[in-house]
Amino acid sequence: MQTDELYFLLKPFCKLGKVRGRITAQKMFYLLQSNGYPTHLDYFLHYYGPYSADLSSFLSHAATSKPPHLAEEALHVGTDAMRFDYTATEQAERLVSAFEEKALSAEDLDRADRFCALAGFLNSKSSTDLELAATVLFFENERGCGREAAIAKTRQMKPGKADEAHIHAAEEILRVVTEQPA
Repeated sequence: MQTDELYFLLKPFCKLGKVRGRITAQKMFYLLQSNGYPTHLDYFLHYYGPYSADLSSFLSHAATSKPPHLAEEALHVGTDAMRFDYTATEQAERLVSAFEEKALSAEDLDRADRFCALAGFLNSKSSTDLELAATVLFFENERGCGREAAIAKTRQMKPGKADEAHIHAAEEILRVVTEQPA
């Protein structure tokens, strides 16, 4: 992995403190990348919405590398469910700082910080709302659907989650994401 790609994957973790769960990480990066964040992750439609095997591999590798770039915390969230939260390690903080000092222009640094502010907004939302927002956006971007058709397809795909309140929250997320300057 190139240093700039590693930087753009680690930077949000360094800024956010903790990313709550793999689903949140997957949807956060999909929404950021869809708005121009310079990661190059391949996504396909999966059970929980857009999914990147590249990001999944990155999370696993970053948590198990020596020294690790991310700390992974496994939490029980129900009788048989687990959630994996991620925080940046000191190693990641040093790598991000060194890259910013040597390789980023002031404009690129400002742009990365704006995306991290958007990542903070996304990280504060429920994984269900992010999943729905990312799925709607996937139908729009990858399948060429208009917003209403994308919402209808999302409702059809996720009938147990896509109630009025969650769809409304997902639309608000999409409004903020699409209004954010790249």
